[in-house]
Amino acid sequence: AQRAMVSLAIQSGIDHVVKEEWSRLLHRLVDDRTNYTNNENKTNFGTSTQSICPHTSRGMLLRDFLIKCNQARRFADEDFLQYALGSLTDAIEMQVDCWTKEGETEEDSSINQPPQVLASLLSAAKNLFHFLLPLKSSAPVAEEGGDVETGASDDSHHRDMLISCGIQLIHHWDQSIVKQACMMLALAFSYNEEL
Repeated sequence: AQRAMVSLAIQSGIDHVVKEEWSRLLHRLVDDRTNYTNNENKTNFGTSTQSICPHTSRGMLLRDFLIKCNQARRFADEDFLQYALGSLTDAIEMQVDCWTKEGETEEDSSINQPPQVLASLLSAAKNLFHFLLPLKSSAPVAEEGGDVETGASDDSHHRDMLISCGIQLIHHWDQSIVKQACMMLALAFSYNEEL
């Protein structure tokens, strides 16, 4: 049902419908604090057993949403990209803050977040770098009046914050989060013009 709603939103091409569906899916992922690793739903396919995790499925759907909405770098929707970058960065930053607070106060179980939520957010976020980069110049730009305006925009702030969160998460205790953070950083830095 969620996949169908995403497809309908993308096919509509209506900006506010696309953003609303993106937000709904993102909030559904972040707000679900069920730890599905302890309560795995298992399905037998032939001889192998495959576990199904709603957090991972929603993360994959966010990734597909980004890819289908943008198709290729030269066809990317700049407005949606900024929206997706901002919302994903905020969600990841919130999860990193929860993880940091969790380390400080072990007895507070209200901030306990399932690790698959953060791993799924990072998995979706790494795909942003296919469309956002190469980085826009952050060097000062002279306007017509001779005033110098810094090229640092909201997207560069969110991008820097996303990279900063990824660097912090390399030290996370959960292997899936470390793997997704490393994959995101490898992709982010591979598109950096300075490297």
